[in-house]
Amino acid sequence: MLGVRHRQFIQSHLVAEKTEFEISGIQDSGNLGSKSDSKSGKFVGDDFVAIVPNGIIIIGDGVPPVHNALESTPYFGAYPYGLLPGLILENIALTAREEESAIDILKRANATLGELYKGLSLSPYTPHNRAGACFVIAKLGSESTELISGGDTIALWELVDGTYGWSKNQVYEVDQARNKDFTYQMNRATADHGNAAPQVIWSDEYYGTCFRVSRDRFTNNPQELNSYPMLDGAPFSQIQPLLQSVEFPTASLKWLMLLTDGCFPVKWSENMETLFHKFKACIDSNLSSEDVFKFMRDANQVSPASHTNEPELTFLVIKNLEFFNAYTE
Repeated sequence: MLGVRHRQFIQSHLVAEKTEFEISGIQDSGNLGSKSDSKSGKFVGDDFVAIVPNGIIIIGDGVPPVHNALESTPYFGAYPYGLLPGLILENIALTAREEESAIDILKRANATLGELYKGLSLSPYTPHNRAGACFVIAKLGSESTELISGGDTIALWELVDGTYGWSKNQVYEVDQARNKDFTYQMNRATADHGNAAPQVIWSDEYYGTCFRVSRDRFTNNPQELNSYPMLDGAPFSQIQPLLQSVEFPTASLKWLMLLTDGCFPVKWSENMETLFHKFKACIDSNLSSEDVFKFMRDANQVSPASHTNEPELTFLVIKNLEFFNAYTE
């Protein structure tokens, strides 16, 4: 059963000292089959966005615990587990003090999540048992802007002097290996079960065990090459060394774009320079959110034989209105 599609358009403004920023974007759940609870049919999208009046902007994509796809999607109260880290992160951001940095906010959210999982007797050393989240946190202050990111949710930016940069997709290399494993196991499942292969692929007999082992090996493990950070309640000493961070004067920011991994084909992560310029062209052309969304959907066309259909796609564009009003009219 396909998930019930949910889409919302985002439009907001933020003022940092004398600089006004326009925030626009789209939050779209996609319609992946795995996004619908197999028993209840409830929508269980786990991407999240938070725009907080104190200048904190958050975007992310929840990662549910590894579970047998034939079973019901795990819930925590009314929420799917995959959304839980994002809800906690947003709540911490709403209560953040002015002097708290982006990393302080992440650290508090992670500690809160860790305490919750401790109460549920979930080990901090087995990531496959716990929900986590990939994320970008931007804190636009009166003088400086901080960015921290983790996982396959990324940030792109350009400054008014033409300097530009990005945070990379940290899950890319691991995903490449996982895709090979998935293809092998799908071929096995198809040989054994024919058209019913998609219903058994996530079981322990096929891909389930492979994915669980990979999740535990590469999540929040600084000792492992290609490990990536995730907000999941693990000891923060394991998360912090893996974070990507940057800081620059707020007034120098021309634009900032935050994207979940569904916004671009996985292969684009091979060359972040190319990925950056594809999206820069959208912004330089002053495309509407709807047009950017269409560009992303067109880029993400997948084969009908693929195990995915249309992925979650959530993005925000933050523009320096003073710059754009002065130079792009």
